[in-house]
Amino acid sequence: MKREQSPRKTPATTHAAAGVLPHSAGGRAVPVIILCLAVAAIVLWTHWPVLSAKAVSFDDEEAITRNHLIQTPGWQSVKRFFGEVTISSVVRGYYRPLTLTSFMLDWAMGGRPDNFRPFHRTSLALHLGSTLLLVLLCYQIFGNPWAAAMAGLLFGVHPLTVEPIAWVMERKTVLCAFFAFAALNAYVRYTRRSSRAWYGAAVILFLMSLLAKPTSTPLPLIALLMDRWPLERFGRRAILEKIPFLILSAVFAALACICEQRVNPLTLPAVESPLHLPLRTCYLVSFYFAKILLPIRLSSVYLLPAPLSLGNGIVLLTVGTTVLLVAALVVSRRWTPAWWVGASMFLIGLAPTMGLVGYSWVEASDKYTYFPAVGLVLIVAWFLARLWAGSGTIGGRRRAATVCVVLAAAALLAAGTREYLRKWESTDRLLAHMLSLAPHSAPLHSFQGGRKLAAGHYEEAIQAFTTAINLAPAHAEAYYNRGLSFATLDRFDQAVQDFGRAIEIRPVYTDAYINRGNVFGTVGEHERALADYRKAIELDPNREAAYLNRARVYTDTGQFELALSDIAKAIELVPLDAEVYHDRGNVFLITGDIDRAIRDYTRAIELKPDYADAFNNRGNAWMSGQDYARALEDFSRAIALQPDNASLHFNLGVAYAAMGDQDRAIASYARATELDPGHAVAFNNRGNCHLIQKDYRRAIEDYTRAIAIQPDYANAYANLGKAYADSRDLQQAILNYTRAIELNPKHAIALANRAEAYYQLRKYDQAWADVNACRQLGGTPPPTLVEALTAATGRSE
Repeated sequence: MKREQSPRKTPATTHAAAGVLPHSAGGRAVPVIILCLAVAAIVLWTHWPVLSAKAVSFDDEEAITRNHLIQTPGWQSVKRFFGEVTISSVVRGYYRPLTLTSFMLDWAMGGRPDNFRPFHRTSLALHLGSTLLLVLLCYQIFGNPWAAAMAGLLFGVHPLTVEPIAWVMERKTVLCAFFAFAALNAYVRYTRRSSRAWYGAAVILFLMSLLAKPTSTPLPLIALLMDRWPLERFGRRAILEKIPFLILSAVFAALACICEQRVNPLTLPAVESPLHLPLRTCYLVSFYFAKILLPIRLSSVYLLPAPLSLGNGIVLLTVGTTVLLVAALVVSRRWTPAWWVGASMFLIGLAPTMGLVGYSWVEASDKYTYFPAVGLVLIVAWFLARLWAGSGTIGGRRRAATVCVVLAAAALLAAGTREYLRKWESTDRLLAHMLSLAPHSAPLHSFQGGRKLAAGHYEEAIQAFTTAINLAPAHAEAYYNRGLSFATLDRFDQAVQDFGRAIEIRPVYTDAYINRGNVFGTVGEHERALADYRKAIELDPNREAAYLNRARVYTDTGQFELALSDIAKAIELVPLDAEVYHDRGNVFLITGDIDRAIRDYTRAIELKPDYADAFNNRGNAWMSGQDYARALEDFSRAIALQPDNASLHFNLGVAYAAMGDQDRAIASYARATELDPGHAVAFNNRGNCHLIQKDYRRAIEDYTRAIAIQPDYANAYANLGKAYADSRDLQQAILNYTRAIELNPKHAIALANRAEAYYQLRKYDQAWADVNACRQLGGTPPPTLVEALTAATGRSE
């Protein structure tokens, strides 16, 4: 009788041989949902302190504090986020509209520069979602809920995940990874069911990931590696299925290069040295694996070892480590593809950030490991699933030991995460921590300078920026920010020099052109200012600040039509920005179009109810229209918003004086001089009120104070002369009128008043001379004076 052959291996057995457990393996007694809830609870508890984090990191202000589109939630902002493809008017660098939209939604929910909680809340929710998506991905593939949950847990509580959550601007990292992990889940689902719906969902989710951040471009290659292991379906069909993914990757990779090139010229590592890229790669591979295994001394700033050469012991060690790692992975192929495929996923995921093309000062970063970690998580889940296999007492003990070891590791990782989160409690603490680890980092000293600049400590800011420049002479941002510091201190020549240096280093530095233009405008070099604004607009046609500031120069030079045209463009770009309406109101007020000015100031106030300048200038518009009651109301509301603003109290005094309420006018002028003892005009106007009340002594005191502050104040001399004349001191009156006329030969009022004084002293010839001089200037001497002179001299001149 013929012997029966052994049965052919089943697909399940084939999978097991490759290191993938069949779906029937592993216990199903504990529902996956319960394990997911347990993982979520632990991850949430571990990262909970992030909700109280207040630290501002490098580019957070660019994304939030100075981002008017995020601060004006609505479809118009979303349209701009998605419509500005090759260059954004609100953030520098690559296209990330989905991330900006998420920030806008956080702002709508109360997120503010002094309240990061809504931003952190969303990032934490996305991290939680990413962790659970990894759990589900591992469960779909390996069919073991315990292995999947433990692998996801180790990812979720790892300290390397702190930076993408606590750093507000790094929302892009967790948002990108969330959709990428969702896309991989949909792809695996498609491979199980051959459903076009799941395939389409995978493509759409991948697109969403790219719209958040383009660093997920390697996802098609990762999916191909998954086809090799653990899905074991690699072949012609698997490759063809990646075509839509690869097209999206190519488009967004090219777009990222275009965007970066427009704000920061790209560089190739080979320019530095042929060995630079391989040595850098070896160092970073060893660096990242070391940080994963021993996540200590974490920071947002890591420096490459210097010099980056084989003569450096650290570099030589990392090269040796990388070679051994690669060799171990090659050898592991004899038993399973899991190790080398999972490691390849991780390294391919890191590729866009490994410095193949230089686009950033960042050498290495914790956040770069977030998305690539999917490869390592799959290895861990596979390994844990193999440990979980088996039955009987030995199998039970092995499972118990596995759970204990994983929970112990998770506890250590969670402790490290919470400890690192403490560094993010405040900006000062975070900055001190980073400087302690990288004291020679130019970007860190530049960041420190930015904090000093924001706090108004300008000299300290300049010192910090200078340190950054000494460490990195080609640090464009340090020159730019030092230029801002110099400009704030009115050291305009140094500011122009620094802005110019920043432009030399980065010819596409739009902000540097705008701020240099601002300096030129301040010092009256209007043509140079206009040239810089034109260049800024050429570089970024959607930068409303360039149009708005150019409009201010046009206004200063009397080119009102051009100013209105630029402001109209700014309003088109930012229709919900109060400042543009305020500036257009100023142009209308100057040109005498009071009704339009009031409408624009009102619109500015509607958009920004605490806009003190808009209330003040609308008050000025009401004054021009002689609606003093409304002017008083607006000046009072402005003062309520800025009670220590001397100019507002002064304007309130002007309104009271115009209404004839001299007592309240005097009180308002007094408050203005208390807040600004050098406010010469306030002293002069208070003198006018005293003069009207015939309190000549106080009037003389106030005019004298005004002249002491501003010795060339012709009107104050004329008013002082009037006070002396009304108090019958005609000689002093004539002296002061004469000084007013010396300072302003066209001062018709001073001439008329001096003529009056001469008449009273019976100096008729001098009186007639002043009367005629007043007439020649277009003035009208008092008819009673002319009649009295005619009667006294018998002549009419």
